[in-house]
Amino acid sequence: MKEKIYSIIIQIFSIAWVYVTPVHDVIIGISILVLLDFITGILSSRKQKKKITSRGFRQTITKTFVYQCTIVFSMILEKHLMHGVPVIKIVSSLIAITETKSFFENVEVLTGIDFMGKLTQKLTGFLNKGK
Repeated sequence: MKEKIYSIIIQIFSIAWVYVTPVHDVIIGISILVLLDFITGILSSRKQKKKITSRGFRQTITKTFVYQCTIVFSMILEKHLMHGVPVIKIVSSLIAITETKSFFENVEVLTGIDFMGKLTQKLTGFLNKGK
């Protein structure tokens, strides 16, 4: 009986894995961004002498889970309801921008250099040059 239950669980996970394979790379990419933000967040907190708590760890785990569910949900929307609309790209881009901005905020605390500000100035200058 135990083996039958294990077999069913493995089959369910296998089917789920195959279903999310199209967004596998997106999930890995977002997870890497969250990990980078997490690491720089810890370093930033240590530099500011802030207490590192389990609550922060829990928030990162929850955030990662919510991001992954959101990506899978966006895949379902794109695949079954919104044909031709790049929902996955839109959603994953917004998540990536959020994590990248948070990463650069942590790097600014660590280095004292406002990378986001400098990048924004460069992009604004580049965009205004074309007018």
